[in-house]
Amino acid sequence: LEAQSFEKFLWQPVTCICEEGHTENEIKSRDPIRCRECEYRIMYQKGLKDWWVLMARTHEL
Repeated sequence: LEAQSFEKFLWQPVTCICEEGHTENEIKSRDPIRCRECEYRIMYQKGLKDWWVLMARTHEL
């Protein structure tokens, strides 16, 4: 039972706010961290006491 509840917790989407466009986005665990409207890559996680910045890293080839 504990493993099943932990897996459900991992797959829940997280609501984030875009730094540039100030729009709310739901990001799932396998989704890229990117705003769906303006494709900006710096997002703030909503619902926490302290705002944590989620920054996507770009990999240049």
